Amino acid sequence: MLHWMYHWMGIDNTGGIIYAFWSGFGSDLGEFAIFWGLFANYKKHVCHVDHPRFCWRIGTHPVAGTPYRVCKRHHPDVPELVSIEAITAAASTSTEGEPNDDLRT
Repeated sequence: MLHWMYHWMGIDNTGGIIYAFWSGFGSDLGEFAIFWGLFANYKKHVCHVDHPRFCWRIGTHPVAGTPYRVCKRHHPDVPELVSIEAITAAASTSTEGEPNDDLRT
C-alpha cells in the first residue's frame, strides 16, 4: 500500500526522486496555485453583500467609510439612471478637491 502511494504521488525512485516528483504529484502544484489565485481575485472584486446567499456581481462602487465594494444594485448612493445633474451635484460635494488643470486637453 505504501509503495502504491509513493508511486501515485510520484516520489518513488523511477528516474530520480526529483524528476519523479515534478513529473507526478508536484506538477499539480502549479495548477492549484493558478486556480486559487483566480478564486482569490474573484473574491476580492465581487460584491461584498451576502444577502440572501451572496451577490455574484462585480463590486465597482466603494462604500464611503468602509473597505467594502458593492455592485450598482446594492450601493446606497448609486441611482438607477444617472443624469448630468446628478454627476454635477456629486462632483460639487466631492472632498477630493479640484481636478488638475494641467492634465486637461
